[in-house]
Amino acid sequence: MGKAWRKAWKKGAVLVLAVMMLLSAGACGTQGPDTAPVGDEGESADKSTADSNFNPTGLPIVNEPVTLRLMVRRPRLAKQSFEEREIYKKRSKDTNVNIQWEEIASSGFQEKVNLAINSGDLPDGIYAGGIQQHKFGEVIEAGLITPLDDYIQYAPNLKKLMELYPVVKKASTFEGDGKIYRYSGYNLKPFAAVAEPFFINSDWLENLGLEMPETTEELYTVLKAFKEKDANGNGDPNDEIPISFHLVGRNVTYRWMLASWDLLAMKTQADTTIRNGVLDFNPVNERYRSALEYFHRLYREGLMDPESITQDLPTINAKIYGDTQKIGVFSAWALKKGKHWDSYELLLPVEGPFGDRKMVHNHDTQITNGLIIFKDCKHPAALVRWVDHLNDGVNAIENWGGPEGLAWVRDEANKTWDIDYEGLEKKGRSFQEVRHSTATQNGPDMSKITEITGYEYVGFEKDPKMEWSNRHKPFFMEERWPVGDKIRLVTDRDREIALLWTDLQNHIRSFEAEAVINGMDDDKWNAHITQCEKLKYKEIVAYWQERYNEMTEED
Repeated sequence: MGKAWRKAWKKGAVLVLAVMMLLSAGACGTQGPDTAPVGDEGESADKSTADSNFNPTGLPIVNEPVTLRLMVRRPRLAKQSFEEREIYKKRSKDTNVNIQWEEIASSGFQEKVNLAINSGDLPDGIYAGGIQQHKFGEVIEAGLITPLDDYIQYAPNLKKLMELYPVVKKASTFEGDGKIYRYSGYNLKPFAAVAEPFFINSDWLENLGLEMPETTEELYTVLKAFKEKDANGNGDPNDEIPISFHLVGRNVTYRWMLASWDLLAMKTQADTTIRNGVLDFNPVNERYRSALEYFHRLYREGLMDPESITQDLPTINAKIYGDTQKIGVFSAWALKKGKHWDSYELLLPVEGPFGDRKMVHNHDTQITNGLIIFKDCKHPAALVRWVDHLNDGVNAIENWGGPEGLAWVRDEANKTWDIDYEGLEKKGRSFQEVRHSTATQNGPDMSKITEITGYEYVGFEKDPKMEWSNRHKPFFMEERWPVGDKIRLVTDRDREIALLWTDLQNHIRSFEAEAVINGMDDDKWNAHITQCEKLKYKEIVAYWQERYNEMTEED
């Protein structure tokens, strides 16, 4: 009796539910605020646009305020929270989109993002930050990220940016389904074409009556004089450091000088040089041996700082900018104003023993992380419109440089803008501190795109690095790794190559240090090549050759 009753009750419940569904389907098509209508092809339409609260154009973006939770990387020099920043208060007032900021220090940002993904406690999105590239594809495949293709129609500034620079769309697209999963910015920085140029102490050159060196042998002669002839003139011929590098955490500096041997060793390219589209593995090249023998000569004769292999950036800076001038040649991103500022002059690339006078051509554009939207966000279109509003005209400059008049000014007559360094100096503030405290570091940057802001940025030529980059142009190596790879799903082969490369790279770095400090002979060189072969360098280079071919064919 009880079982029969339960069976009848279930049948009745199913019938009532079916009737209710039919009635609701015919009830004038009304929907709740988060309900998505069914399109002609049975696919769900946008959750935001289904709500009459959302406005596809104009302001506010939503009629009634909505609050969305975003994770954001907190800039290192920030003195204000994002909630306190005036430009975001104004954007909230204009748009009715309020942001609940979850600020995370840079040092722990990726860890917190990974924790949110693994726990399922996802915010509405990530602003001015991203997911590690090797994990991004997996997170997309897991269905945790909302594709933006349906919402870009509400983002005219992003559409314009992708038309002007197709690489932005490419770098935001997942190769698995061809959809866009990231709102990206694009930072123009022509001053960065040379990353860490070399500088030479011109006071020491003048003190010793020496000319600017133009070859590796002339550089050797200058360094030897710096060491032996009391170049700083303080009466102590033993306190000069002719040349110094820093390798810890950066893996560059002296490696930039490898270009004088027509070698370019960059981590993302498995220590290869690109020649006519073909990747050449530097560490088995005879020119690489020649370069290491040169550096060993510097080290053996006391011309190279013995701490170069181990010292970090603060250590070498203390030597450069201390009370007594100690270093003759070094490489750096920039020179610090202040003590000894005028003592150093740009050292252009020197010609190597095979006739090569070259320099690594660093990338002078940057694709920046703007916005990633997670799957449970109830207002994706509103969020896309909000971030695009941050890049609407002059807003884009404020979003990068802070409120107008505080750190930057514009010339309305000439339609230009520039950083107000003079005004900042009077206020006793640095541009980076103001920017980190009032705007967004990196993020969806479009501030230098005149077609979007309506104003041309004229500050490039005032940057000392712009002059340094321009002077290096005749020496730049022609071929370099392409910018902007698609978002890829990491495969078993990718993981295998990464593990192989870790082992090979560890061997190479150990061999380099040993060769620079203790030198090498034919037996050591041949043993090194044999070890590279055992560690499958050919397989690794073949993998990167395939990746390079794919990226260049797509372009």
